[in-house]
Amino acid sequence: MASILLHDKVFKPYIDRKEVEAIIDKMASDIAKIDDDDLLVVIVLNGSMFFATALLQRIERPWEIDTMRLASYHGGLQSSGQVEFLLDVKAKVSGRNVLLVEDIVDTGRTLAFLYDHFKGLGAQKIMTATLLHKPSQRINDMPIDYIGKNIDDAFVVGFGLDYRELGRNLPAIYVLED
Repeated sequence: MASILLHDKVFKPYIDRKEVEAIIDKMASDIAKIDDDDLLVVIVLNGSMFFATALLQRIERPWEIDTMRLASYHGGLQSSGQVEFLLDVKAKVSGRNVLLVEDIVDTGRTLAFLYDHFKGLGAQKIMTATLLHKPSQRINDMPIDYIGKNIDDAFVVGFGLDYRELGRNLPAIYVLED
């Protein structure tokens, strides 16, 4: 894997495709054990679409899948600290268990926002799965049920993660060069 240029930034290889696939295999094996035929799986767009697709294709369960869209980066290298609601789920939430699928958890603000939102919609239990997690950046103790990989505080792209809308389609994870 070679370094890549996205807009004005250079990103170097960080987690190769083989490791990403192994992480997702393990997560799928764990998540498949959820004993709930009425589980609602919510994919948080746009970042989670590649991860969620790869994850859910490995789980042979007839779960309902819906999407929602939030924004907190607004094109920068850091979260703005404000979660903006762009699109809500259409599925019935009340009385159901929900699995939220995220690409990355940094501070946990988005996670807290989602938890409050789905509790307000009447979710019975809310679980979360994230491909990547930055524990050093967490500002709350919102639980994460399924973590693919803990990473350092670095800006990453690929497998759904982007820098100013570029890099989502990369099959591996790249990190911003110093």
